[in-house]
Amino acid sequence: MKCYKKDYPRPQFVRDNWMNLNGTWDFGFDDENRGEKEAWYETFKGERQIQVPFTYETVLGGIGEEEIHENVWYRRSFGVNGEMLCGRRLLLHFEGSDFLTKVWVNGSFAGSHRGGYSRFSFDVTDLVRDGENELVVKVEDSTDIRQPRGKQRWIKENFACWYVQTTGIWKTVWTEYVPKVSLKAVKMTPVLEDFCLEVEYQVDAPESMWDGSLRVEAEVSIDGKFINKVCTAVISEHVNARIDVSRKNSGFAWIVKMWSPEEPNLYDITFRVVRDSEVLDTVGSYFAMREIRIEQRNILLNG
Repeated sequence: MKCYKKDYPRPQFVRDNWMNLNGTWDFGFDDENRGEKEAWYETFKGERQIQVPFTYETVLGGIGEEEIHENVWYRRSFGVNGEMLCGRRLLLHFEGSDFLTKVWVNGSFAGSHRGGYSRFSFDVTDLVRDGENELVVKVEDSTDIRQPRGKQRWIKENFACWYVQTTGIWKTVWTEYVPKVSLKAVKMTPVLEDFCLEVEYQVDAPESMWDGSLRVEAEVSIDGKFINKVCTAVISEHVNARIDVSRKNSGFAWIVKMWSPEEPNLYDITFRVVRDSEVLDTVGSYFAMREIRIEQRNILLNG
C-alpha cells in the first residue's frame, strides 16, 4: 500500500503531518479523587511513569497492578511547529481510553469524552504554542455495573468469564495538522457487479466555497499502475462519486483484481481537495474488491 506508515493509527485515512504520542508518560493514582480540586492539570502530582498505550494493569505498561483505581492521571509534553499552524488546525486524537476521559492542554480544558471503545478528537489549535506544550489527561473508570464494560470485571477478583479491568488510555494518542479546508471523512463502498467504487465525501469547508470551485479528486492505482481518476465538485458538505476501477485494455489480463486470502489485492486511492490549481488537502487510503458468496440451500418445509 502506498499509504502505509509504520505505527500510523488510521490506515485508511492517512496524512503526512502527524506525531505519535505513545511512550513514557508521567502517571498517578488519585484514589481520593482530589486531582481536579487541587488542579493537577496545572501542578501535576503523579509520582509514577507508564508506557502508553498500555494500561496500569498490564506488565507492558510498566506498573502491572490489578487493583481497582477509579481515577488515574497522565502527563507528557509534546512539540508544536508554529509554522505548521499557518492555515492549519492541530487535532489531538485518542484511539481508545476507558472510560470517562478529560483533557487539558497547557492548563486549559480541551474537552471530555465518555466511552471506552470509540476514538475521539479535540481541536487544540487555540490552546497550543510554538515549541513545548503540556498535555494532562484524567480518566475515570467506575465499577458501576451499568457502565458498558465488555467482559471486564467490576469486583476485585476475576470470576467466570470476567477478567481484570482495563482502565485509562489503551490505544494510541497522536496529533495531526489538518488544513482548515479539508476532507473530514470518506465512506467507500465497492460495487463488484458494476466494477466500481462508490464514494461519499464529507468536506470541511465554509458554505461560501460550495460554488463548484472546490473539488475532490480521487486517483486509483494498483501495483503502481494507474486505473482511473475522478473529479467531483463540492456543492454541499456531503458529495458522492462513482469510480470505475475496471481495466479492459492496455495489456491488462483482468477486469478487476479481486481480494482473497490467497491473493490479497488492494487498490491504492489518493484523495485531494483542490481549489483552482491549489491542493489544499491530501489523504491516502486503500480498498479491496471482494466477492461475497452466499451459499444457497433448498429448505423442505413439512406441513
